[in-house]
Amino acid sequence: MKRLTLIPFLMVLLAGCGGSGGSSLVPNSGGFQRGNFITSTVDVEQQFLYTLNRDNTVSASVVSDEEEEHAHGEHAHGDHAHREYVLREQAHGDDDHDHAHDDEEHDHGDEDHEHSESELLLRPLDGSPYTLSSTPLVDLAVSGDGTSLFLLESDGGLLQFAIDGLSGLLTPAPRIETNITGARLLKVSEDGRAVAVLGDQLAIFAINDDSLSEPAVLEQTENWSDVAVSGTIGVGATADGAVGFSWSPDTFVSLSPAVSLPGTTRGQVAYAAERAYVLNSEDNSISSLDQERNSTLTLAATSSVDAALDDPDLLVATDNQNQLVAADDDTVATFDIDADILTIGSSTEVEQAPTRLFTIVDTALILVGHSVGSGYTALTVDEDGELEIAAEADPDEPGVVSFGYASRNERVTRTVEI
Repeated sequence: MKRLTLIPFLMVLLAGCGGSGGSSLVPNSGGFQRGNFITSTVDVEQQFLYTLNRDNTVSASVVSDEEEEHAHGEHAHGDHAHREYVLREQAHGDDDHDHAHDDEEHDHGDEDHEHSESELLLRPLDGSPYTLSSTPLVDLAVSGDGTSLFLLESDGGLLQFAIDGLSGLLTPAPRIETNITGARLLKVSEDGRAVAVLGDQLAIFAINDDSLSEPAVLEQTENWSDVAVSGTIGVGATADGAVGFSWSPDTFVSLSPAVSLPGTTRGQVAYAAERAYVLNSEDNSISSLDQERNSTLTLAATSSVDAALDDPDLLVATDNQNQLVAADDDTVATFDIDADILTIGSSTEVEQAPTRLFTIVDTALILVGHSVGSGYTALTVDEDGELEIAAEADPDEPGVVSFGYASRNERVTRTVEI
């Protein structure tokens, strides 16, 4: 059974309640009778992890706090912001938890433990994994508010699904034909309000509740390796360097002057600490760029990463925006952001070549998808800033192409006769 260690900054799964009482007429077999009732409201926060698998299925799990499962929300270990959690995958029907070894390894009752441990469970949703398209799927993304899941088909079709905030189950919306040829990448904007499809062209859609706007389109992006969108501006990584752009729904994408960067091959783009970062693969470096509101880019600095990586192509920012995570074909490394300087934090080797890095909000967890093999690798950054492997890829899981994470807060009202 896979066990992953992570340090969340905040995780509260059940919070807030209120109630009121009264009386009403309630039906019985003979008509109506007056009864007493109490109404209560509860705010339920749910987290769901979705993965696109290489067998063209989508897996879905709800992430729940085991203390919540067994103590009904009574948290005895103090500040969640400084607690260490173990994330455990649980099979369908596995309701018997053997905690003996956990109690031996982790003293949950030790109030002096600054980083006491408890368990989070990954529970597969009913019917998971799902077959959601007969067309090959190339990418998956989740909207910033956790209400929509998107799937990109190889022929440019964009599938949108409404995520139920309590169950995590998916309800399909009508398929959107993006008219993008060579579709290869799906990215949600930094503010979570737009989704971009990259292929030989670029199409950006504003997310409007359960629907999408008409796209803003840019032609001739076949040589772009990646794109990132932040509000109404964005950055594309090109063979020559980087280009900024602005966009608005239903209209067009407007380019700013390109910025030349070292080398001739580019990796991914990431926004962090109010800057854009572009990975220069051949040059083994990361360039940081300032971007104005009109989308114009200015090169701030370029930092070498060749002490840790060789020809890297993957780049993401950590949730707290103070580190970048990059990867080549056998190593994942973190880099601390300090003004114009990037300094290596730590690195670790992985057994299978990474093809996707994914950070989960409010955690120190980094998930790594692979081009071959099964499952995915989980990494964590410990309290000392060291990157370590929490779990190797599970051979019993399908190989993962990409990840999505939804966090929802739903208010539930219950009326109970007393």
